[in-house]
Amino acid sequence: HLIRQMVWRDCNGVTFTLLVIFYLVRAEFDYDTKTPYPERGPVTDILSLESDGVCGCRAVHVNGIVRHGIRYPSCEQLDKFEQFQKKLKEQSEMIDHAHHKWAVSWGIPLELSRDKCEMLAERGVREQFNLARRISRRLPTLFNDRYSSGFYKLTSTDKERTARSAAVFAVGLFQELGNLSDCDTVPVNRTKLHLDKEMRFFALCDKYIHGVENNKSAQIERARFFNGPEMKELAKDMSMKLTGNKSTDAFLPRDVVRMSRACVFESVFGASGESPFCSLFTPNQWEVVTYVMDMKNYWKRSYGHDINWKMSCLLLRRIYHELADYSQVKGWFRFAHAETLIPLASMLKLFQPSEPLLASNFARQQERQFRVSKIAPMSGNMLFILYNCQEATNSACKQATGTNLYIKLLHNEEEMHIPDCTNESTGLCSLDDFNQLFHDAIHSCQFEEMCKQKGGTNSGDSDSTDDFKSMKDEL
Repeated sequence: HLIRQMVWRDCNGVTFTLLVIFYLVRAEFDYDTKTPYPERGPVTDILSLESDGVCGCRAVHVNGIVRHGIRYPSCEQLDKFEQFQKKLKEQSEMIDHAHHKWAVSWGIPLELSRDKCEMLAERGVREQFNLARRISRRLPTLFNDRYSSGFYKLTSTDKERTARSAAVFAVGLFQELGNLSDCDTVPVNRTKLHLDKEMRFFALCDKYIHGVENNKSAQIERARFFNGPEMKELAKDMSMKLTGNKSTDAFLPRDVVRMSRACVFESVFGASGESPFCSLFTPNQWEVVTYVMDMKNYWKRSYGHDINWKMSCLLLRRIYHELADYSQVKGWFRFAHAETLIPLASMLKLFQPSEPLLASNFARQQERQFRVSKIAPMSGNMLFILYNCQEATNSACKQATGTNLYIKLLHNEEEMHIPDCTNESTGLCSLDDFNQLFHDAIHSCQFEEMCKQKGGTNSGDSDSTDDFKSMKDEL
């Protein structure tokens, strides 16, 4: 791996050093929402966004929604690892000691201690710092001033991992350019959890909580796949690999999920950067587990149910008004969660699959666009860059009427077209067209009414209970 070093001093003259490390990860595997942010090349090689590149419009504002950096697993996940560790010991006599003796003595990596549950990891610090550096380098005229609360706004949900991500991001934006003095601090506005309808709408919408999140029938497709032939075959193959016995069912689908999670967290946090569990999976087998995770997010956070994405309307409304009324504010950044990014991306009709993710169409979904490892990895982000085209050199980019303000959307730092809005030749979406396309979300968002739970709670069909419980315990 490549190591770079950044140094700065605090108010007391204490020198801090940040090692910026570029890791290599298993390229053939993705880790759904636990995927580390994709590494980028040197800052000097990235493309400037000062001008749109076609019309001669100039960037005047950037509005970003950023997921927190990579975090440690939850204590609930550690509980599952402990349960799995116990099962491996119970199955010790069956395990093939000649090839997999390591499984008998496997334990949770020391790096994953309970005092760190869900906290931002040092690797997450590096993700956020590097991301901010690249943004400031690509938009230098927006970040050429010393930090001022009049020019720059940073907001986070009221969680340690998001607030700390925002603080580190601020250092990456301003410190290296000399625009943050030794004693400057960048305030991060943390919105109380019970009030945060813009970034934590998913926790405050009763219709969603009762109708989707805790509703068995709303997630029956992924329950069917979790307990279906593909997962059962994979569990049987894992049993054979670990025991050497073709006829045993020592491990179940839930154990396969735990093996995949062990692969993820050991690879990311373990001292060696590797996990023996990863070697048990072929790429095709990993695709089966990935589909289970993508189904979870499709039905629970995205296109599976309209309420999943419609409830993000307050966030989209806020972003639009900050773009339309940008005035002197050059940058506004929000730090939130995968549960924030995925619905917002769905509101914009990004990564929409050609057909729903069903238990019956796994074979047809191999080339699907909807992959949460791409949509919302750790430090995943969406940047709305606002361009003023009043003095555009290309007349095709100027409107006879309207604001002459245009948006370029970047998703994880790569340009992405907004369906039915972005012009194919210019790569820009008129702010007026954006307003029209999402008019209902921007101007008619009735969050309270939308999220009102009417009648009793529908928990789903009784014949799905066992399937749902088995799956919900793991996912």
